[in-house]
Amino acid sequence: MEANQFFERFGLIQEPQQIIPAHIQFNTMLFEISNNWSDVCTLIKTYKEGNLKQITQLEKEWVEFIINNSIDTSIYTNELEFIEKNIKKS
Repeated sequence: MEANQFFERFGLIQEPQQIIPAHIQFNTMLFEISNNWSDVCTLIKTYKEGNLKQITQLEKEWVEFIINNSIDTSIYTNELEFIEKNIKKS
């Protein structure tokens, strides 16, 4: 057995990481937020009121995404409209 095969067999050589295009990363987060739409809207409302005390790592990612992309969740009537207005195409 060659040394390279030995290391591959025991997971010591890692496959190169695949780079995910930015628009796919963006859209993935959009869909994640839309799947949790009511929770996200409540979370953002609480944040804007200054009453946000403790959040999970996932909720932090949602809030940061919305803030960093200047998204106003209050202007959308539902999650479908949110997706339609924000989805990015390649």
